[in-house]
Amino acid sequence: MSFSCPKSNISPIVDNRIRVVKGFIPNSTPIIFGLSTYSSQINEHTVVNIVGENFFPFGSSTVKFGVYKNIPVSYFSSKLISFELPLSNRGTLDRGQYDVQVVTIDNKRPTSPLPLYSNKVEYTLF
Repeated sequence: MSFSCPKSNISPIVDNRIRVVKGFIPNSTPIIFGLSTYSSQINEHTVVNIVGENFFPFGSSTVKFGVYKNIPVSYFSSKLISFELPLSNRGTLDRGQYDVQVVTIDNKRPTSPLPLYSNKVEYTLF
């Protein structure tokens, strides 16, 4: 008996005597497909929705916005999260381009959890 994974060319090996499946580990690296908005004005309260996959609840996934790290997210599903634009020490961000990136802590390795980084998507403040 053989199974195939639609996102992989690796076919796991199944040993029916002891029902062990060997072959691949699911990928849990977050991926950003798009944002609800790619720009906004400075001094404007903005909530940005991120559509993608492999997002995790309970603080495992956070957002990096330029130099601002560990921005908490609202978790809706493994494919939808949102965050609020951060404020700088002066109360506002500067005009310019910022990279948005999702960071997920892989808790499958409890002794040394690894951060997994998504692709970066550009956001503009004008």
